Amino acid sequence: MPPTLAERIQKAVSRVTDQAGLLELLRDALEWPIPEDATAFEDLGYDWTEPESQVEVRQLLPGQPWGIFLVVGSKPTFRTELRKILRRLVSNRRDAALPQWKHENLLFLCITKDHNSITFAHFKGETAASARLALFGWLQHDLHIHTLCKHNLPALVWPADTTRWSAAFDVEAVTKSFFKEYKEVFDLVEGKVKGVPKGDARRLYTQRLFNRLLFLYFIQRKNWLDFHGDKRYLRALFTAAVAAKEDFLNERLYWAFFYGLNNGMEDRESHSVEELVERRGNVKFLNGGLFDLESDFDVQHAVTIDNAAFGKVLDLFEKYNFTVAESTPLDVEVAVDPEMLGKVFEELVTGRHESGSYYTPRPIVSFMCREALKYYLLPTVNDEPAIAKFVDDGDPSALTAPEIVLAALKRVKVCDPACGSGAYLLGMMQELLRLREALFARHSRDHKNIYDRKLEIIQNNLYGVDLDEFATNIAKLRLWLSLAVDYVGTKPEPLPNLDFKIEQGDSLTAPDPQDMSNMFR
Repeated sequence: MPPTLAERIQKAVSRVTDQAGLLELLRDALEWPIPEDATAFEDLGYDWTEPESQVEVRQLLPGQPWGIFLVVGSKPTFRTELRKILRRLVSNRRDAALPQWKHENLLFLCITKDHNSITFAHFKGETAASARLALFGWLQHDLHIHTLCKHNLPALVWPADTTRWSAAFDVEAVTKSFFKEYKEVFDLVEGKVKGVPKGDARRLYTQRLFNRLLFLYFIQRKNWLDFHGDKRYLRALFTAAVAAKEDFLNERLYWAFFYGLNNGMEDRESHSVEELVERRGNVKFLNGGLFDLESDFDVQHAVTIDNAAFGKVLDLFEKYNFTVAESTPLDVEVAVDPEMLGKVFEELVTGRHESGSYYTPRPIVSFMCREALKYYLLPTVNDEPAIAKFVDDGDPSALTAPEIVLAALKRVKVCDPACGSGAYLLGMMQELLRLREALFARHSRDHKNIYDRKLEIIQNNLYGVDLDEFATNIAKLRLWLSLAVDYVGTKPEPLPNLDFKIEQGDSLTAPDPQDMSNMFR
């Protein structure tokens, strides 16, 4: 039986270690009209590199309905440079004789000079100025390329059809596919849980277990976990349990969750006890509440789930590309990212018509947050055009007292009384972070600064309440992941405890917390 297109693409992707391998992928698997004797990208088009540019730019295969551009740089971060290139291409000021492209007809192939990182990028939107940058790609020796080979690259098979190529960057297709399978596996595992009563208790237990496993899958991409040197942490841990005929939940995950990622013992030194490392590998102490012993169901051997069910969970997660970069209204990676966890809530919540539990898209959340911040900042500055320019465009040049605005941003208290899965809280964190960065545009922006500011915003500015414990669990998970994204290093800081930041409760009928006479009720 001949291999499928996805299988051919996967084989070709695995061979991309240099320019020749990438040319082979484009020519043989994607059928691009690249001559057999072409040995370098220099043979395929024209150089567009600007003087003093941080990247090299070359147009490939000219004369096609799409403008195809190769972008080569030293680092795998191309987003800022791509927006600069876009401005040149849609409104070419360098040479009037060169074509001016429509932004929706541009495809960028971005590679690092060592060919370790390869990314395809495309701008989607009504105008170039507000277009959203969509990306997908992989690293050399990346094992999580199912999404890439099944959903993304097949749409880029030649000929260059505008509609079909654009579909390669459709994150919604990946989202729907993932969560369809996610729900099936979730229901299967819930049915295999023994030791927890049916109903809400079992559903919440299963959700907490999936949240913990999802978190581990995301931070695997940070290389913070290994089992005897294997960075595919959960799969290696599971394989060891199966080989020893052990109960994966009670003999492996129990020690990883509660005596590794959290600390169930009195002294921190016991975290490195040799017998524990043998059981659960090398993990980082993260704390934060996600790996607390939440209830009697977390006690060892109180609950059992057969290993075959866990095999289904790992098979599902390994089929998809997980990225630790959370998408924003202007950038989206075509993969399973932390922001998608909001849709877990929408997909799995029961009776959402009655409870009003609906997922709010990112652009709407961003608009709501910006309007709220403009209303909040106006009394501080009393200059509506300046505030609008600052909040909408990130341009503080019209502010006469930026230090007062910074102080106001630092002391703002944002409470979502029906926070659901945390979409508004995450959106507000991104807006506050963006505006604070805009006030320090001349200063260096590194991951340490971003991490510290995110942590400060979570600790001082954000609060949420929801009636649904299922929702608040996901809201906490998304905030923890948003911090993990920007921590750089091999030993992450412990996560903040969010138990008093995101609360389960009834904002409508519960007692008024300002009623001090009833404070100790």
